[in-house]
Amino acid sequence: MYSTQSLTESNELDDYKTLLDTGMRQRIKQIAKLLMVLILPVATLIVFAGIQTASAIREESRASRAASDLQQYFLIDQLITNLQVERGITATYLSSNETNKDAYEKMLHIQNATTKIFYSVETWPSGGLKVREEIYETKEDLLNKIIEFRKKPQKNVNGTMFYYTYIINELMSWTARFIDLPIGLKNFDLVAIVALLASGNEIGIQRGFVCWKPDKLSYCKILNYLNNTCQGSSWITSCNMSPNDLAYLTKATNQNDLWLRLSFMYSSYVEKTHKLKIKEISNIFTSILTIKEFLMGSNFVNDCLKFSSAERNELANKWFEHNTIYLDKIQELRVELSVKIKEEIEDIVNSTKRIQIIYTTVLTAVVLICISLCIWYTHCVNSLTYKVASYAVHKAEKSKELAKEKKKTEVLLYQMLPKSVAESLKKKKPVKAEFFESATIFFSDIVGFTEIAAKSSPQELVELLNGLYSMFDKTIGKYNLYKVETIGDAYMVASGVPEPFKQHAQEMCIFALEIRESLSHCYVPHLPDEVLYVRIGIHSGQCCAGIVGIKMPRYCLFGDTVEIFFIKFVQA
Repeated sequence: MYSTQSLTESNELDDYKTLLDTGMRQRIKQIAKLLMVLILPVATLIVFAGIQTASAIREESRASRAASDLQQYFLIDQLITNLQVERGITATYLSSNETNKDAYEKMLHIQNATTKIFYSVETWPSGGLKVREEIYETKEDLLNKIIEFRKKPQKNVNGTMFYYTYIINELMSWTARFIDLPIGLKNFDLVAIVALLASGNEIGIQRGFVCWKPDKLSYCKILNYLNNTCQGSSWITSCNMSPNDLAYLTKATNQNDLWLRLSFMYSSYVEKTHKLKIKEISNIFTSILTIKEFLMGSNFVNDCLKFSSAERNELANKWFEHNTIYLDKIQELRVELSVKIKEEIEDIVNSTKRIQIIYTTVLTAVVLICISLCIWYTHCVNSLTYKVASYAVHKAEKSKELAKEKKKTEVLLYQMLPKSVAESLKKKKPVKAEFFESATIFFSDIVGFTEIAAKSSPQELVELLNGLYSMFDKTIGKYNLYKVETIGDAYMVASGVPEPFKQHAQEMCIFALEIRESLSHCYVPHLPDEVLYVRIGIHSGQCCAGIVGIKMPRYCLFGDTVEIFFIKFVQA
């Protein structure tokens, strides 16, 4: 390696001598050297313009891709909306014992519309969509399952609600994850529209479960109550609401309020427009709040029994109709917000295209101007001297490379050895082994490392140890400590060497406490359910320390304190 490098340097010197002895070529090199004065800022300008142009092209591509992603998002949004409507109208049809022809026709219409949207959707989760325990690898798999469910005879109301709700929830949890928004378009409105979608879903569930007679088993599942307290009767028409029923209604109401507040927090436009929508249906919205207050009242049963059967049926119908109107307003708001987002991203796409054109034009102009300047400058400096300038540049580059390599060597040396020891080695002073009357040793390892290693790939294991020991290394920098070595999952630190001080034990204990605090809630990154426990041991006593080895020298600790402590630590 060294002979090749020497040969290369010799060849370079021969080339310089040849250039100096050649008249015409010497003049050309003189010009080239002096051109550096002009080329450097010009090249910087060209590079800057090129970077800006490339950035504009990337941003335009990103904006166009985001526009396409948003188009897919709005299709998925519409798909979720259709599934919500299909859930409600199907439950309405089933609650009439399949006698409501109007509901049946609407159900068929919305089913066809939902199927068409399925075919329009082009994106799908890479790992498939998991609904309960079943994973749908493609949209066709899910659509076929829904079509199969539609044809299933003897469906019950709550089973239908239960089935659609699970699909809707999974679609909502996935939606908008794949959108990479361009710079200039904040995702606040997108978060707001997702929150509105979730709010509408909660309203739809409240609307259905208050009015329809839920099946006992599936109703218990949807409420996540694994007991036998669910009742098989309508809340309003039978005046029968169990504590679990009330808890579910309260939970759904709170979740709806939470989603609405979240949408308001992320978008002032949503909050303002929602207030206007509520004003348009103020009487209906007041009616919804009044009925909800009646349902959640502490004396619901007695108050409900005061109404006749016809009045209770009318109240249930009013609850359903008014919530439907409110849902329509929420949908209108979502549509308006969707239009607003589309307009914003279209503006950004157009803006990035304009910027791209501007930067491309500037880059072309800069290149042409620079070429013209270089030609002119070459003509002006044709007679200047080449020898001293070219030789100086050559030596400057070599000096710079040497300084850079020297700095790298020093950094590496300081990482391998204590700074005081490294300085002695640099000055070629002998570094003798030292005896320390009192020092503190720290050992740590990962509890159950063998089991974790068995569950992990080599790359995952290296990433785990790198992350853990990087945190250790950063923490060591706060204290007067020296990292001795790491072997596998074992980590060794010393305090009081090579520069003794009285508080070495206290310093080490504070370090150990900080490590323990940092790892108090730590999990294995690639095994989320695996808690990461680190065993720590500290011992103080006499030891000897010194440099061991010539190649890759290490500053090592020896003595009974180290050996006995290591054995006891391993046996613990």
